[in-house]
Amino acid sequence: MAKRQNSFLPEDMPACLTAIYRMAAVNQPIKLYEGDIELEQGTKNASGKGLVQFVWLPRPGLSFFIDLPPTNMHWPELENCTLHMPGMNWHAKAAVLGISVSSSKGVHKATGAVEDFEIGHDQYVTSIIVHIVNFTDYIGRSVCDEKRTKAWKGRGVIEAGEWRITLDKIEAAKQLFEELKAIGGFAITHVGKLERLDGKKFAAKKSAKVLDALFRYLSFCHGAWVAPILPVGFDENGDRVWEKWRNWKIERWKNVDSWFNSHSEEGLSKGFPGFYEQWQNEKWNEPLLLANHWYVEANMSAGGVEGSIILAQAGFELLGWTHLVEEKLALSEKGYEKLDAMDKLRLLLAMCGIPVAIPASLPTLTTSAKARGNQWKDGPQALTDVRNALVHSSPAKRKKVFDEHHALVHEAWELSLWYLELIILRICGYKGKYSNRVAGARWRGEEVEAVPWLS
Repeated sequence: MAKRQNSFLPEDMPACLTAIYRMAAVNQPIKLYEGDIELEQGTKNASGKGLVQFVWLPRPGLSFFIDLPPTNMHWPELENCTLHMPGMNWHAKAAVLGISVSSSKGVHKATGAVEDFEIGHDQYVTSIIVHIVNFTDYIGRSVCDEKRTKAWKGRGVIEAGEWRITLDKIEAAKQLFEELKAIGGFAITHVGKLERLDGKKFAAKKSAKVLDALFRYLSFCHGAWVAPILPVGFDENGDRVWEKWRNWKIERWKNVDSWFNSHSEEGLSKGFPGFYEQWQNEKWNEPLLLANHWYVEANMSAGGVEGSIILAQAGFELLGWTHLVEEKLALSEKGYEKLDAMDKLRLLLAMCGIPVAIPASLPTLTTSAKARGNQWKDGPQALTDVRNALVHSSPAKRKKVFDEHHALVHEAWELSLWYLELIILRICGYKGKYSNRVAGARWRGEEVEAVPWLS
């Protein structure tokens, strides 16, 4: 007897996107190819049965495993080689990283890494499915499973330039998020679909720029490295005609704070269009790339909170120069260089409509200004003093920080991240709500508010 459909689901509720590659559990390798494999290095070659997989541990990337018969002794040395997959009629650059011997089975097992490669590089497609790893568990628009027996709020829709990107939280996301929070690691949490707004076909290779922008933006949203891996392209007949296997930068699951409001998908629909526009702007592409990188690394406490404060300061300098000197023409090059770090940051925040006062929720920074004679009149001055104490050798400057080192530096880190994420959002023209990390809210959701330049 056929399973009865859930009659409570509206007829027009869309079905969720279907992943091409699936994971039943966290950190489970994704099999990409299984069959005959040949390794070639100059005049040497070796062949056998093997696998090409996307593995997660010890770090994410493309790997191969091949069983070599004992009679096949001419395996490549531990150097670069070419990996042939006769079953797919494709090959890729690879590196043999190790060879083990099994005396019981009489075989040698070679393992190694595979470089990026593309299948069907000259193909035109109407849509591309991508698999998003370790993205935020947000509440979006309603979708249902293919059998229409279950529904959940997990869809975000982005329209930017000529593109539409649909992003769905997968059906098994609840279980995977629980595992990620418990043990860490990696999992495909969302599936994305890229297509043109006009529905026309496009060269698959043209997707590289928008997927790279999506990688940067989703990482900015989550506050840790998130990637759209294993894109698969389909033509107008629904046939699978293109794929790209790539080694993306992805971070193990971390419970980190960020500006992204997980109670809504507006951070996607309202945020990415401006980010993508600036990403294509020659003036902003490189500064945005670098500032985004420094923000994500600082948010993950790269080099500890001390190192993260220094990374954030590099972001302030770069964004300040680009915004104040090149875009707004508010200062000349010499005029900008004459300003000290605190005045550069103070002016940048003012131009972006971001308050400079030290938030009351950062008590160590606020009390230090009065009780310890630091005379910090605002956030830019406090951050500059803390940064200087970390990078300069003066005992007097170090004393300002190390007397109350842990609490003071941690609050300075939070303030620098708040400034940096708001500056990036302002430059990208974001007009919506965000999660204010320094709001001092007691309950989840209380920290969500409109960006300050809308006040």
